[in-house]
Parts: sequence; C-alpha cells; structure tokens
Amino acid sequence: MGDLTVSLTVTSAIGSVTETKTEYLTVSAPPSGPTAAFSADPTSGAAPLTVQFTDESAPGDADITAWQWEFGDGADSADRQPVHVYTEPGAYTVTLKVTTELGTGSRAKGRYIHVLGAPEGEGEGEGEIPSCVGGAIGTPPSVGKPRADVTLLVSAVAALILARKRTTRAKFG
Repeated sequence: MGDLTVSLTVTSAIGSVTETKTEYLTVSAPPSGPTAAFSADPTSGAAPLTVQFTDESAPGDADITAWQWEFGDGADSADRQPVHVYTEPGAYTVTLKVTTELGTGSRAKGRYIHVLGAPEGEGEGEGEIPSCVGGAIGTPPSVGKPRADVTLLVSAVAALILARKRTTRAKFG
C-alpha cells in the first residue's frame, strides 16, 4: 500500500529506452464493508420481557442504509434501535444484518436472550417462594417481590435439599 515507482522499458533493434516515474501510482486498501454488532438490555427476565436492542455496528467506508433484526421468536424489525417484547419462556438467538452500498455484515448471538416463565405467586400470596419449597420460607413484605431468576434458583436448591433428605431417611430408616 502506498505510492509506487513505475519503470517502462521499450526495446527495439536500435536499442532501448527506459522511463521511470517516482511515486506514480497510489495503491490503497479496498473499501471496507460494515461489521454488525449489537447489545441488549436486559438479556434475561420473566415473561413478558421487554428488551431494548442497541446497534453498535461499524459502518466501514460507507453509511449504513438498512438494519434487519431477527429476534428468534419469529418476529423481526427494520428499526435501528428496536424494542421487542418476548412473551414466551425460552432462550432466543438474535441476529442483526446491516447493509451499506459496499455490502452487508451480519452478527448472530446464540441463546442471547433468556426469558423465564411468569413468576409464581401472582395475586394471592404475592412475593412468596414457590410451593415446591413447602411454603415454609417467604419474603418479608418490606423486601418486595424476589426476581424470577433468583426465585427459580432458590426453588431448585430447596428441591434438591428435600430430595436428599428423603434419600437419607430411606437409607437409614
């Protein structure tokens, strides 16, 4: 890359002539296309989960003229900074494709958005640990409702502890 010196030599039956031009040609890198990049906030939570997506793409040598988002649940958007609501539990792959006059760039993030089921205890008993713990543990009213992912973790740990106690009792009477 940079400036090049060019020499041309013409040879005939009567002799040869050489002409040299210093820094006669300039060679530069080909224009670059876009590189797709994005983030989201939040990336996990209980359904319905409202997620703000932020385009962080690098345009390369031309302006980005189009954005195409696929949210992994069958929905899509052509907005630059879309907001999407996930209504069903699951792990979703999100893909962003950006376009310039020089080409396209695409980025997929597998299992990027994690949507949990609706928290238990809506209405009556709100804020309590799910019933699989035996209802013995609750959240004090002054603390507020626990996050769904924490509630699910506590439920899983409690279920394991109870299962282990049952197994121990069965072995030792």
